[in-house]
Amino acid sequence: MIEIILILVVVIFLQTSFLAVRSFKKSFNYYGQNRKIYIDSSTLMDGRILKVAKTGFIGGVLIIPRSVLQEMQLLADGKDTEKRNRARAGLDIVRELERVVHVDVIILSDPLDRTPVDDRLIQLAKENHGLIMTNDYNLGKVASTLDIDILNINDLAMELRADYLA
Repeated sequence: MIEIILILVVVIFLQTSFLAVRSFKKSFNYYGQNRKIYIDSSTLMDGRILKVAKTGFIGGVLIIPRSVLQEMQLLADGKDTEKRNRARAGLDIVRELERVVHVDVIILSDPLDRTPVDDRLIQLAKENHGLIMTNDYNLGKVASTLDIDILNINDLAMELRADYLA
């Protein structure tokens, strides 16, 4: 009789432990909805982020600092035709991303001072335990050196390319 009670107590303990661990993982899911992804202007001007977001593959909150939008506005007002067109397209991408059902987009009102945008992104990601999504190779290297995780659409596209067999 005592053995049966002991077995029941152990089973109940294991079940409650399992449920507690599972609920903790759901509340703190680094790769899920709680993850903060800071978006760089290079990613927005590239445009592929919109297609990836529409598929639902991006988990987390996309945070676009106001300084990134200001950088794109300056490029959109510039004299270089190619950069101007890409920056205008990037601003349109921001508007479209806000309409995607699968993604939460936040426009962060960061102070607009003379701090370079890349430095601001690194600072925000470091302070808030976030990631940086960029296509800028040098920004990615600097952030990686500072132990900040990077998401790069170019790397994703390269990994998804089909291997061709002879």
